[in-house]
Amino acid sequence: MDDKAAIKQRILSLIETLNRWNKAYYDEDNPEVSDQLYDEWMEELLALEKTYPDLVQDDSPTRRVGGQVATRFRGVVHTVPLLSLTDVFSLEGVRSFIDSLKAQGAERFAGEAKIDGLSLAIRYEEGRLVRALTRGDGRQGEDVTANARRLIGVPKTLPEAVQVLEVRGEAYLPKAAFEALNARHLEENGRLFANARNAAAGSMRQLDPDIVEARKLAFFTFNVQALEGMTFDSHVESLQWLDSLGFDVSPMLCTLENADEAIDFIERLGSQREALPFEIDGAVLKVDDLALRDTLGQTAKVPRWAVAYKYPAEKTMTVLRRIDATVGRTGRITPLATFDPVQLAGTTVTRATLHNQNMIDLLDVRIGDTIEVQKGGDIIPAIIAVDKEKRPADAVPYQLPTTCPACDAPTHKGPDTADLYCQNPDCPAQVRRRIEWFAGKDAMDIAGLGSRTVDLLVDHGFIASIADLYTLHEKRDALIESGIIGREKRVSSVLENIEQSKTRPLSRLITGLGIMGVGQTTAGWLASHFADLDLLATAAEEALTEISGIGPETAKSIVEFFNDWHAVSLLDKLRAFGLTFREERTDETPAEGPLSGQFVVVTGTLPSLNRKDAEALIASLGGTVQSQVSGKTTLLIAGEKAGSKLAKAELLGVDIRDEAWLLAKAEA
Repeated sequence: MDDKAAIKQRILSLIETLNRWNKAYYDEDNPEVSDQLYDEWMEELLALEKTYPDLVQDDSPTRRVGGQVATRFRGVVHTVPLLSLTDVFSLEGVRSFIDSLKAQGAERFAGEAKIDGLSLAIRYEEGRLVRALTRGDGRQGEDVTANARRLIGVPKTLPEAVQVLEVRGEAYLPKAAFEALNARHLEENGRLFANARNAAAGSMRQLDPDIVEARKLAFFTFNVQALEGMTFDSHVESLQWLDSLGFDVSPMLCTLENADEAIDFIERLGSQREALPFEIDGAVLKVDDLALRDTLGQTAKVPRWAVAYKYPAEKTMTVLRRIDATVGRTGRITPLATFDPVQLAGTTVTRATLHNQNMIDLLDVRIGDTIEVQKGGDIIPAIIAVDKEKRPADAVPYQLPTTCPACDAPTHKGPDTADLYCQNPDCPAQVRRRIEWFAGKDAMDIAGLGSRTVDLLVDHGFIASIADLYTLHEKRDALIESGIIGREKRVSSVLENIEQSKTRPLSRLITGLGIMGVGQTTAGWLASHFADLDLLATAAEEALTEISGIGPETAKSIVEFFNDWHAVSLLDKLRAFGLTFREERTDETPAEGPLSGQFVVVTGTLPSLNRKDAEALIASLGGTVQSQVSGKTTLLIAGEKAGSKLAKAELLGVDIRDEAWLLAKAEA
């Protein structure tokens, strides 16, 4: 492999891992790695992309902010994008930032504690709270207005009837409230949160606002996003005004004149960190002059007038004793490292995840190695280095098993990831969550079969697989007598809901099967294209990739699923129970328009349209949207940093246009 190919492979590996970490942190509120390790990998990716701009990929995390918009809440476009911050990890970096902006006219800076919580934008009109959104992907967030009204530090109405005011801040869980929450969950045998940030994010995404109030979530405001009817010259003055309106404003707020004062502020804040009643993961420095901020502007991801200094995590050395392959609820097989106990950030640490084989190979970590473990007060443990000079002579490289450690079924890599998965639908380590997924709202929508009910049914031997749901009516009397899910009325209701699920459309059944890479949308494409589960089950990878939106990895995953005898057995049983395996085609005449007959790919960052909106516009103009450039592609709509798809389109002689051309077609 030549140097350029090796560099491209490293970039792809970084993107794959960082995107998974982003999803875990932003979308699942379950971070897999420390902030410091994440930041180190992101810095490496940024450096490689700067040196090799031709290798920049469309899905790079350097090109977007945060996570995706969750489906359980309504998505709303932000009036002002919620950007991220540039991170610095050294005091020299702080000095460089301050000095460079002093040279551009900055006279004062604001210093603030960086709260570790969930970022929100809260909007007021005529003095009344009208909307609250999570950050989401920075452009569009989740509407959590009802929950935001219950936050401590957020006034429902303002003492002044301000025409329009939008503030940004952080919803967080105070340390005392976090400890009380976990104590209650421990008593109730419920889920324990790894840290206060996870608890805050998870609480804000609950559908019941009473949970937010009961858990005592609070909110610190740290910026005025939009204001009509009055103006301010200074950021600090604007926060002081917000304080007078009843907001809890950014803690530890102070005004700084130069780099020395900024560094002193960071060191003082760091020394007080453990004693603070809330978790922080850094310090923020901002230009105080609002007019200068406008002049300095921003990139697509970060403002040029602010940075976040990240405090270093605590580290220590220990010895790795064991690596165990564990199977999670989605079938993902994760290597779990066990090492000699060490004290980090006030807790005893004995285990850390190694994520996947790529991470093991990257660290070259082996059983018996002396390892460096890192943990801050607000992060989970992570193995970050190996002292190879202390490696035992008999230490050998570790490889994850090729078969599932729980059921011995073959393992395979998931789409667009280095993670290993077991796809056996009856794997005992994951059967509970597979049943729960099958019964969920996006799949078979069987009301009454939530997580707790499924667990009870499995624990008491009533079900051991998805198919067993359709034999529960035979055990009705025993269920009623056991009382595990309720009495006669409750049992009858659940059984009736199971019976009704047999009539769910084919797309719901495909979703419920839990095929890796096949969610509700992809299942809809498959059902529309094949209209018969038996035809889908025998489809070749080449036929699957011809369907718009289905790439080679997802196609491979589908074929592997239907070739597994466990899946064949499950389908035979579901067919016998009378579930919908076939439905009438509902072919619709595609939209007629200037792009009729065109096969179109969108790549890069467009000036005004996001990817979803651009593809919807193309479809409305009669075009067929594709996810990848292929020999069938006739048109590429390219934006900034178009990357590899543009290069491939040029090689294939595809017609290449920009957003302005597309919009002109729409207006013609």
